[in-house]
Amino acid sequence: MDDIKNHPSFYNHFLNEWFRNNTGPFAAISNSFVNWGRLPDDSSIFHSFRDPASGRNTPHYGQYPLNGGPYPGGQYLTMLSLLVTPLSRGTVSLRTSNPFDQPLIDPRYMSSKFDLVAMIEAVRNSQRFIAAPAWRNYVLRPVAGQENLNTDDQISQFILRNMRSGIHGVGTASMSPRNANYGVVDPEFRVKGASGLRIVDASVFPFIPAAHTQAPVYILAERASDIIRRDWPGFQDAEAQPALFTQ
Repeated sequence: MDDIKNHPSFYNHFLNEWFRNNTGPFAAISNSFVNWGRLPDDSSIFHSFRDPASGRNTPHYGQYPLNGGPYPGGQYLTMLSLLVTPLSRGTVSLRTSNPFDQPLIDPRYMSSKFDLVAMIEAVRNSQRFIAAPAWRNYVLRPVAGQENLNTDDQISQFILRNMRSGIHGVGTASMSPRNANYGVVDPEFRVKGASGLRIVDASVFPFIPAAHTQAPVYILAERASDIIRRDWPGFQDAEAQPALFTQ
């Protein structure tokens, strides 16, 4: 992909091909597999934190080797590491009393020590992956401030300078038990304190699933549709009526 990105004529040619018939390099994703990884079971962090993963076979982080990099010139291999069991929790609050104003969102990334320890392990796993014999003479050197990442402190500083969202945000309207005094929606997706309003999207997840959020949203939507069909007055009667067609 770097060859295409670094040559405007190639880039425009393949971009036009994709617009014409949805084929060519832009029809492919930049990676073809994912590595799921966990902290070692004997990691000292578990003395202070419970394991947030759902089981011994559930990952703490995912890694995507990407074909290409964000820098002009050259050819790059990018190792994208994502934390999939974060313990950090952000906040959403009102900016003003105007409902159309943007809210104040503070994701509070890495506010839990567990998240930083897990991400340090992900970076170290990336280093082990790139050091494998298969990459000899292909990977020439690290770039972008990664030349001297040896100690945990050096890696943690690199993470804090370069981290960003994985664009899988959830939980801004978290679901909670019906009688709980926290959360935004009840188990049937109804907004607490409001009438006739439900929320059905990834914002109701109380925590991010250890996976891509797309499939869980499908499950959520199917469940919500069953609940709404059940509760809608007259829906069952209307559904039972045969369709009449006239000419």
